[in-house]
Amino acid sequence: MASRKPRPVVEEPAAELVPDLSEAERKAKEAKLAERLDSLGRTLSEERSDAIKWRSTCGIEQDWGEDEDHYDGIDDANQDEHSGAWKTRPPGQVATKKKGRLQSKVFVNITRPAVNIAASRVCNILMPRFNLAPTPVPDLIGMAKGELPAPMLDQIGAQFQGQPKQAADAAELAVRQAMKIMEQATAKAAKAQKRIEDWHIEGRYYAENRLMIKDAAKIGTGILKGPIPEKVRRTAVKDGAVVAEETIKPVTRRVDAWNCYPDGACGENIQDGGYHWEKDAITAKKLAQLKGSDYLDGRIDLVLSEGPMRAIAPSKKKEFVAPGKGPYEIWYRYGDLTKENMEAAGCQCAEGAKPIPALVTMVNEHVIKVSLNPLDSGEFPYDYFAWPQKRKGMPWGTGIARAGRTPQRIVVAAVRAMMDNAGRSAGPQVIKGTQIQPNDGVNEIVPWKLWDYAEDGDIDDVRKAFAFVEVPMRQQEMANIVQMAVKWMEESTNMPMLLQGQQGSAPDLVGVVQILNANASEFLRDLGSSYDDDVSEPHGKRYYSWLKQYGPDDEKGEFVLDTRGASVNVERLLQDQELLKALQMSLNPVFKKDPAKFMDEYLTSRHFDPKKFEYDDEEWQQIVANMGKGPQDQRLAVAQFRGQVDLRLKQMEQAFESAENAKDRQVDIALAMIDEQIATAELGSVERQVLEKLKEDLAKTVITGNLQRELSRADIAHDRDVKLAGHIADRHKAKQVMTPPSEPPGRAKPGRAYQQ
Repeated sequence: MASRKPRPVVEEPAAELVPDLSEAERKAKEAKLAERLDSLGRTLSEERSDAIKWRSTCGIEQDWGEDEDHYDGIDDANQDEHSGAWKTRPPGQVATKKKGRLQSKVFVNITRPAVNIAASRVCNILMPRFNLAPTPVPDLIGMAKGELPAPMLDQIGAQFQGQPKQAADAAELAVRQAMKIMEQATAKAAKAQKRIEDWHIEGRYYAENRLMIKDAAKIGTGILKGPIPEKVRRTAVKDGAVVAEETIKPVTRRVDAWNCYPDGACGENIQDGGYHWEKDAITAKKLAQLKGSDYLDGRIDLVLSEGPMRAIAPSKKKEFVAPGKGPYEIWYRYGDLTKENMEAAGCQCAEGAKPIPALVTMVNEHVIKVSLNPLDSGEFPYDYFAWPQKRKGMPWGTGIARAGRTPQRIVVAAVRAMMDNAGRSAGPQVIKGTQIQPNDGVNEIVPWKLWDYAEDGDIDDVRKAFAFVEVPMRQQEMANIVQMAVKWMEESTNMPMLLQGQQGSAPDLVGVVQILNANASEFLRDLGSSYDDDVSEPHGKRYYSWLKQYGPDDEKGEFVLDTRGASVNVERLLQDQELLKALQMSLNPVFKKDPAKFMDEYLTSRHFDPKKFEYDDEEWQQIVANMGKGPQDQRLAVAQFRGQVDLRLKQMEQAFESAENAKDRQVDIALAMIDEQIATAELGSVERQVLEKLKEDLAKTVITGNLQRELSRADIAHDRDVKLAGHIADRHKAKQVMTPPSEPPGRAKPGRAYQQ
């Protein structure tokens, strides 16, 4: 199967379509095509307005605005304290603080940490897994194992009747062919999986996936777009020179839900709709740079002359911006187009073609590009992840901010009431009699204030002119309401603090904690299944389709696609809690379970690589050999150790005796030589005295050496007894009674000169 390449769009004007016409006929034809493009632009603009209107009237935009406000800690009371204060309501519709009135604007935000913790926790779990394997064919798999089906055996037997050797060769050939086919399919699947993994890494698939999950946790909907073609610029060295190369790779991008407008009739699945619109922003400079490629240059010039225009619902007046002011809105529309409309934009289509899956690019109300949908299936390259599940009849979900909206409002109300109460109770209420007036005419309580008492006053004690009434402080009651609302936040969002790694409001009882953990796990299971159904599976299938369309031929084949990454990760997370118990139970051979496999699974759940903890082959073989010997009797082990010690000490003693005997022989030879000289030579008295003295000294040396030898033997025997006793203790060491006549390099330890 040859690789399918994207078909380029023919640039306007479509002169190539009418090469044999006269100039007048060509201009008339071009005018007709331009008129058709204008008509297409108006039709698509009405469709776009319908999508905008439906989304704005279904209530989802109001929910998103309120959810983002709560995430940012903004409400009607404190909008003036934030940038973009009139975010959700225009000026004049926000309740403002009246002058002189005590009113707190504190916004204690419990929504933001709940969203962030939930998103971070789920991001570590909902990581997609992509696995390709050859399509299983039972007969082929059996043949590769040498199990030929009965019909084939009958056929071989009939063909080589009476020729057993030829029949066996034919059967062996069939097995070899089946094995070769399976090997080729497995190799192709491995290459294809590696190719898609490379695309994911180069296209930052996992990073974009995390951003999408955070969107879903905040407003209930996260959107992934892909695979979409994107130019990748690389540098390479060819013939000693550095050259830049551009290649087209499929990538995945996170798209803001605010910029996506599905068909209002799509229900809960956008693929069931007839179209899908996406909005983005582009500057005039970037728009002008699109000219000269596969865009319609004349349409771009027309857009630039008009200036930026906002696409709004048809019931409102269109908003025009002065040319050159502000960015343009560029719209991408996926859906079917007729053959006539495709050809009007310069696309060549086959005769009698049905509606064609196309990608239309528009700015203002003008079509500036039409191209084929990169995928032959015509699918929209969008995946909507609804947290935790889709709203009825809509592709969007309900996020943490929406689920915890009521507890958040309770916390804000309670804290503001607490602060208002604290402000009012910070000082007493003062009641002043009418017969006392401030000296400066200002009624206020300040230090060193002077007050004048009326001369005709009838108060017998001037101190009775003032009365102070304390306002009660309700801090404890308000704090209880806050704690209650925090607990409701956990229950409303299905994300208890236990699941977030915190104790939260759970009672400190093991049984209760286990029950809460089990209940929380049901939410994770549901979330993981929704993610696999709505994102992993359709997204993975589109990458597989891209590979079959544009990939190398040696990577194409019929493969089984497994994208159940999120569900598997969730189950592994939940099983992690029971792995240690199962590991301990597996040590009992009665259960016939492999402890090594349990240990590998446990290490994997803790994000370790089990292979890094394995024995080397030689070490493991030695351990297996020792384990095969079985447990030894303790007395036998002691006897074996005693025999080893005796053998070693005997070897040391023999070596010692051999060295000492050699020394004795040398002394005997020296004495014999002296005796011979004394007996045979004619010596003077002085010489004779010298020889006698030398003989006497040698005799003393021999006696001392023999004494040192006996003491050393005693030390060796003592060492043997100590080693056999199995411990090292302080013991008497034999005294060194003589100094060695010569000491070789590496002096022996004290007392060991005649042993080492």
